[in-house]
Amino acid sequence: MHSIRGNIICHACGKEGLTVAGYHRHATQSRNLQCLARYEQVSNAQLVGHAPTATAPEYRPYANSIDETTDGADEILDEGGQVLHFEGDFFGQYTKEDFEWPDDHGVEGDENADESSDEEVVFDGRIGWEPVPAAASIPDAPDVDEQDLEQESLADQNHQEARAHHQNPRDAAEARLGHGPYITHFPLPTAGAPVSGPSEMPREHIYKGYGQKIAGSENIYAPFESKLDFDIALWAKMHGSGSTAFTDLLAIDDVHDRLGLSYKSSRELNNIIDKKLPTGRPQFRRQEVVVAGEAFDVYFRDVVECVKALYEDPEFAPYLVFVPERHSADQDKTMRLYHDMHTGKWWWRTQKEIEKEKPGATIIPIILSSDKTQVTVFGNKTAYPVYMTIGNIPKDIRRKPSRHAHILLAYLPTTRLEHIKNRASRRRTITNLFHACMGHILEPLKSAGEDGLHMRSGDGITRRGHPLLACYVGDYPEQILVSGTMTGECPKCNVPNSELGSKDALFKPRDLESILTALSLADEDPIGFAERCAELRIKPIQHPFWQGLPKSNIFHAITPDVLHQLYQGLVKHMIAWIKSAFGEAEIDARCRCIPWWIPNASIHSRIFRIFETQLQDIFHVW
Repeated sequence: MHSIRGNIICHACGKEGLTVAGYHRHATQSRNLQCLARYEQVSNAQLVGHAPTATAPEYRPYANSIDETTDGADEILDEGGQVLHFEGDFFGQYTKEDFEWPDDHGVEGDENADESSDEEVVFDGRIGWEPVPAAASIPDAPDVDEQDLEQESLADQNHQEARAHHQNPRDAAEARLGHGPYITHFPLPTAGAPVSGPSEMPREHIYKGYGQKIAGSENIYAPFESKLDFDIALWAKMHGSGSTAFTDLLAIDDVHDRLGLSYKSSRELNNIIDKKLPTGRPQFRRQEVVVAGEAFDVYFRDVVECVKALYEDPEFAPYLVFVPERHSADQDKTMRLYHDMHTGKWWWRTQKEIEKEKPGATIIPIILSSDKTQVTVFGNKTAYPVYMTIGNIPKDIRRKPSRHAHILLAYLPTTRLEHIKNRASRRRTITNLFHACMGHILEPLKSAGEDGLHMRSGDGITRRGHPLLACYVGDYPEQILVSGTMTGECPKCNVPNSELGSKDALFKPRDLESILTALSLADEDPIGFAERCAELRIKPIQHPFWQGLPKSNIFHAITPDVLHQLYQGLVKHMIAWIKSAFGEAEIDARCRCIPWWIPNASIHSRIFRIFETQLQDIFHVW
């Protein structure tokens, strides 16, 4: 390679008139295998300080050939024509003597360099960090004689085989994702089949009551009397300072009359919202629970009516899924894709079981979630919420709070039962209180899930729906409370504490049948019940809420907690391990080396000061 600026010659194929960047593109994209091998020889010889040899050097993916001609040929000029001098970088200033230039190693103008180009070049076909560009983007080969064409054809064939063999594994995996997904539909046509066709207009059955109340009225803001009436109500609920302050504001002389409002207090405004506006959500009920002589209030909605409210909402009608599917990434359907509820194994397996017993079923997966730390305060009372949604709604809609795909199912009491002095008895009673409340709330699902009930979706089509408990979402303390397992153990399988975190140990899920058999002894043999529960490593709960729910396995229904078990449980430990292994100074120096054009490069700041909100940036970079 003659390093005359703008006139570089490739000795492998004879192409002339190349710049440094052009020669780099030519060598890495040429069909001639010797062009790339020759380019690697020259580049690595300039790096290690000797002339090229006949053997293929070690491949360095980001090594560029160093080009220098006469003094000042590579000087950089600014807009005014002035020379920009190199002033150093983060590690200090440098002089010309600090660098080893190609002329010192006989690369340019050296006889050995020209002689080596005639020697046979051996290329091992190794591919570096970046994959070789696809064949479609490779430019045409230069004009050569027939013998060169024959050699080039043979070299091209060998190069393609080497490229296919050493292809980047990630590119090979992602290439499959560019096609499909390849879908396998459920084989039985009766699954999810309608019972009857559309009978009414899509929105009529949800907004019918509201239409009847404002029938004959030309006021588009009904039940509010005017736009001002509506705007003030909206401000009071969305941006107001509180119910008491709003009531005091309306109590000021002439405020209510001058504004012409239809309400005089927060209570009257709440009555208008609760009774005159369509919500599509069932009303709350209140029930009193007495524990050890102390009464507690439980607020809940009818779970079946909540299922109907979501299933029949016309906003979700175009997106509802009624039948399970199997999605695959390859045409042979050997690589499964799991990205939504209906693509999982549970729906497919449960659909087969129900179709054998009662063909024509439409499964409605129930997804429950609760978090005892998210406490809602009502004056001097506290309660923690339980939310519900259905798996027929795609997750892209469920995860958006603005789509209102979740329903507040219940408020459970958060009492600590401090009037019970024995600590062990108090813990058992709190667990039993939770399961008693949840069992009462979910009781209607037993008959509805077993026998099914006719439900009409937002498009007016009726199907026989079977609401079944599919998932329970919660953090680890909530998982232990729901499943009834021991603290410190896995809520899904029988893995010993010493084997937790092992990548080689495989354990089966907990045996639901054995656990249900042990729980059935609670009323017949209390002593045997306690002993059997201790053997199975579960808490002696009096009738857990999932006992008797059809087609439901609570140990399969527990889902991983992404926030605590993945982000905080995995990433934080990984960061601590890296800090211990490399040191904070080394990590900080490496973060500073990340190119500025890398997305989320804001982690250039000291990594040991990163807060939880910046963990997402680490995921994108790593």
